[in-house]
Amino acid sequence: MRNAARARGGAAAGLLLIGLGSPALAQPFVAEDAPGGALEGWAPATDPSAVALATPGGLVALPGQMPRELAPHLGGFFGFPYVTPPPPAPEGEPGRAIDIRGGLTGQLRATDNVFPGSAEKQADLVTTITPDLLVTLDTVRLQGRIFYAPSYQAYASDSDQNRLDHRLNGSLLATIVPGSVFLDLHGQTSVQSITGGFAGSDESSLPRRDRAQTVAFSATPYGIHRFGGLATAIVGYTLQYGSQGGTARSLTPGGTPFYTPQEFTGHTGFAAIRTGEDFGRLALEARVSGTTYTGDGVLDGAHRAIGSVEARYAITREIAVLGELGYEDQSYNGTPPFEISEPIWGFGIRLDPGPDSFLILRYQRRDGFNSPSALGRVAIGPRTILSGSYSDRLTTTARRAVDLLSTTSVDELGNAVDTATGSPSLASVSGSGLAQQSALIRVKMATAAITQVWDRDTVTLSFTREERIPISTAANAVSFQQKSESVALTWAHSVSPVTTLIGSVQYGRFESRTLRNSGNSYLLRATAVHQLSETLTASLQYQVGDRFTDLADRDSPNFGERNRLQHAVIVTLRKSF
Repeated sequence: MRNAARARGGAAAGLLLIGLGSPALAQPFVAEDAPGGALEGWAPATDPSAVALATPGGLVALPGQMPRELAPHLGGFFGFPYVTPPPPAPEGEPGRAIDIRGGLTGQLRATDNVFPGSAEKQADLVTTITPDLLVTLDTVRLQGRIFYAPSYQAYASDSDQNRLDHRLNGSLLATIVPGSVFLDLHGQTSVQSITGGFAGSDESSLPRRDRAQTVAFSATPYGIHRFGGLATAIVGYTLQYGSQGGTARSLTPGGTPFYTPQEFTGHTGFAAIRTGEDFGRLALEARVSGTTYTGDGVLDGAHRAIGSVEARYAITREIAVLGELGYEDQSYNGTPPFEISEPIWGFGIRLDPGPDSFLILRYQRRDGFNSPSALGRVAIGPRTILSGSYSDRLTTTARRAVDLLSTTSVDELGNAVDTATGSPSLASVSGSGLAQQSALIRVKMATAAITQVWDRDTVTLSFTREERIPISTAANAVSFQQKSESVALTWAHSVSPVTTLIGSVQYGRFESRTLRNSGNSYLLRATAVHQLSETLTASLQYQVGDRFTDLADRDSPNFGERNRLQHAVIVTLRKSF
């Protein structure tokens, strides 16, 4: 009975994933601070019960199940850049495992204010058709997962807003020469608000002029050689591509834009050597990497080179101290020009209190400034998981989409989860909180989440804080500081093996000292999901929200009082194949 309930719950989750707008996210990748050893065996998770439930209010575990277990060991204080660790050598006869799942979702959305924040409040009926395909590969030569869901939206009152959006998450690791040569592929597409101001993801409320289709891709051929228990060496090359589409936006009608469509290509060479088990408690890694960029804005002609030596010493099985010394050289083409050529350093501690818990705390100098960083996941008993992170780095909004490939993976339903913690990726689902800009920015981001699971209920509370500080602006563009804090509470209750009730509340606050403004947004959702048959699932949702829209129409001649409040009823039907 429990297995049947899980299967039915998975179908309901699939409906919510596609029909209710779960964000399209990124792929398996070695995280610099992920737990374990960078070259230990890796393979995609295949247990269909270890999934996240994508709800209108976020991502939570299915009722009665813990979130996805801690990811397999994907790097420690170390972590070879740009690659997924190679799979373990096959034992016995080669096996083949290819799983293909598909579905078709139809959604009808009735709302009294189709585009909150526009000058005129307009009711509309929006029809959305979304086919989806999820392919999981676990063969001797190829491992990975690809999820693709194009979505067509038709507006009854304004056909000019009709559009086709593409959402894709994918990662593939191909074995070219067993144990030695590999090809690592990652791709992701998503849709974000250009002007921001959303407490949660609500892409159907975005007019065409406020939508940015983001594309991120990377391809990495690399080779590995092991010198017994003494050391392991790796060398490789990465091709990166990132783009953000949409319409240029400005702060005043006809003014200088703060956002313009942009794209870039990056070429990275890297090499590293890491000590093996012969060194006992001490582990050392020397690493060099260099990247050149071509494209638009601050990344046109930019470069980034880093060389470092990192060390980890295990005081006990649970406690290790960390240290790093190196040098970096960076240059970006903006106003003012930004260049760094200086030493880098870092120190910290790693705690491993249990098999499903870890905590890494560091203080370091990178990107021209000193900053702390944190990453952790703690199992508080068998039913409670606490996870969190803090980072402070230089990037652009286009490059950030590519960088995200290194910190998230795709679960069995196509949702994004943090590679290191196994929890839903809060950095991804908060993508429409702040405005996109054509600038080099310093991003300070903190996330925290706690999930409590009972037999029929799952409750998740999450918090995200993000601040973006412009460092260098593209030519003929302006930029501004902005920050946001958001909190979300989601509750899922299994009424029966075929029926689930879900409620969520999200609240966000946005502020810009540069623009001297601030505002609040909220989004409340109530959803009922029912499985009509083994392959057919339906849901009914009611939502009410208020978007902070100060940026949304600043470049409109009739900028003034906005109609922000929105009510909507959403009916969704999904057929799985």
